[in-house]
Amino acid sequence: MHTDYNDVSDPKHSMEGSNAIIASAQARGVPVVSSRQMLTWLDGRNASSFSALTWNAAARTLSFGIAPGTGANGLQAMIPTRLATQSSPACCWADRR
Repeated sequence: MHTDYNDVSDPKHSMEGSNAIIASAQARGVPVVSSRQMLTWLDGRNASSFSALTWNAAARTLSFGIAPGTGANGLQAMIPTRLATQSSPACCWADRR
């Protein structure tokens, strides 16, 4: 459901549908965020970066740092388990909460 205008005083633009959807999601434990929260997080994600990438061939380990951008709460990064012709032992991720 998409609405650009919700006003409880105008029956044509009632918030009942929106409120029912949010209540249903919350009752099922589905996270609900506002558009402002989502845009802030996306801006933070886009401003995030990796740093100090180091590959240790003998140990077959990749080390790196993550600098999360402002607003990127709960940011996680994943790397593939297969790199070109080499496989890393397992998928790894960094968790910046």
